[in-house]
Amino acid sequence: MLSAILTVFLLLIPINAFCGWQSVAMGGGVIKSLSVSPSDEKTFLAISDYSVWKTTDAGSHWSVVSSYIYPQALAFSGNSGGRAYFIDGNGNVHKSEDYGSTWTSQNTAVTENFISSGGLAVDAGSDEIIYAAGYTAGGSGSIDHAVYKSENGGRSWVIVKNLDTPGTGDSGEIIKGIISPAENKVVFITSADLIDSGAIYYSEDGGETWENPVPISENMQFIFLAYNPHQKSHVYALGIDQSLEHYLYYSYDWGKTWSSYWLPNKIYSLAFTGYEEPYDHLAACGFYDDLYYCYSNLESGDPYGAFGWMDETLIDASLPSMYPQVFYANGDIYVYDSSGAGIYRNSGSSLSSFSLFNGDYYAVNFEAISADKISGNLIYAASAGDIWVSTDSGSAWTMLAPFGARTGINENSEALLAYSGRIYAGKEDTLYIGEKTGETSYSWSAFSFSSDGGLSNPGFISDLAIGSDDGQILYAAFETDNPSGDNGLYKSGDGGLNWIKDYDFGDKIVSRIEFSTITDTAYAVAYEDAINYAERNSKIYRKSGSSGEWTEITPPSSGYNVSVNGVFHTL
Repeated sequence: MLSAILTVFLLLIPINAFCGWQSVAMGGGVIKSLSVSPSDEKTFLAISDYSVWKTTDAGSHWSVVSSYIYPQALAFSGNSGGRAYFIDGNGNVHKSEDYGSTWTSQNTAVTENFISSGGLAVDAGSDEIIYAAGYTAGGSGSIDHAVYKSENGGRSWVIVKNLDTPGTGDSGEIIKGIISPAENKVVFITSADLIDSGAIYYSEDGGETWENPVPISENMQFIFLAYNPHQKSHVYALGIDQSLEHYLYYSYDWGKTWSSYWLPNKIYSLAFTGYEEPYDHLAACGFYDDLYYCYSNLESGDPYGAFGWMDETLIDASLPSMYPQVFYANGDIYVYDSSGAGIYRNSGSSLSSFSLFNGDYYAVNFEAISADKISGNLIYAASAGDIWVSTDSGSAWTMLAPFGARTGINENSEALLAYSGRIYAGKEDTLYIGEKTGETSYSWSAFSFSSDGGLSNPGFISDLAIGSDDGQILYAAFETDNPSGDNGLYKSGDGGLNWIKDYDFGDKIVSRIEFSTITDTAYAVAYEDAINYAERNSKIYRKSGSSGEWTEITPPSSGYNVSVNGVFHTL
């Protein structure tokens, strides 16, 4: 459960003090990981779903330095100025010598179908030695949850610690973080969902031999791992027990032996502001009573902040779901999360209240875009619950908030349709209808298929289509993985005010619907629920005229897309 929620990030950068909060503008994708150059604290690299980003002014301005689908892991080296690595969505390794401005593919993957679960670490003794934590994704499940090591900058890899029976069995342990605080010293943490437990592993010879100072029998899932860059022998891990109580584990000998204590707050990440013997100066982010806070122990006199963190501050009361990661650079504290809530930055002498501005980019992982079929200059985009409108073909954008302020994180909002000044947006099982009343102003109404339409388990609206030239006939496709759910296609003859079921596709899930205004024909894509795409048995259905019957048609013999009126839909 928890291992699916969080990705562990290595925090290496110092700070002098906390400060008043301001937003950091960045567009272009959900932030999956951030890394800061140890030799230039104003240079950051970040990965989103489709790109590697770089900033040279501590986050004020960003540019794309590499575009790859689903980059997975990112790390700077602490040994030399500009060396950095990232792993792309295919598991291939890329290397930079100039702080991430340019990249060279190493023309090799860590392993076939590699999935990063615990990130990258560069050995503290050599730029050429790197460790990757992850596993091989197979058709029958994941195997070889392991630490992979390269001694030549990512050109070749070997497994130095396999948690599974090699090539076959799955132990259930997933590596959630890996670090190298000193030459040849490697520490990693695991989490095992099936037994709600995890472990800590330690090597002092570059992975040739391993110790297990915190065994899996302690029933603790580990979610975070880092070391204090001001006192590198001090290593910290965060764990959650089966009662969902949070614990801080700490080691003062590079990770060889560990102690722990209970945390009063639900902490999900740590960063280090410095070291003043014998105290590590810590900052932490987590949540309490469903609200998300940052904490500092700078003035508590307690080396760990175990009995109450000082300088507590609320991150953003409007965030419904955020597991914040925190790091320090250039005298500032930064907070971000991978669900698209943005980046926050703090500048000053103490933590204080702050809010998200971020150029109004709340979540920039756009899930859908639709151009008005009558007025071509009107373009709409859906982003995790927010809707954006452009009146000049995309040059400038204004955010609309039909769902209320900041309610969209991790919500399904991928169904979007625009027609003749009207916008239709599906969020979960509710259709929002916006009537254009000004250049960028709209009057909104809503139809809930559960409360207004009487459906017991509709799932969520997966697609929308206009079914007539006057815009009064609408189709809505529903998707749910519940076998008894209300999958199928629904039709409205009055512009979305009332709905009836138009066709039941049985056990198939309707994912796409499109109407051709040229031939008065509707098309739908439906598939069987299966994790493996090859087993989904996708079908295309066609209906001629508003009163015609839906019939299955023969799909293309190759390829995975269907085009209607020039719009491609994935099968």
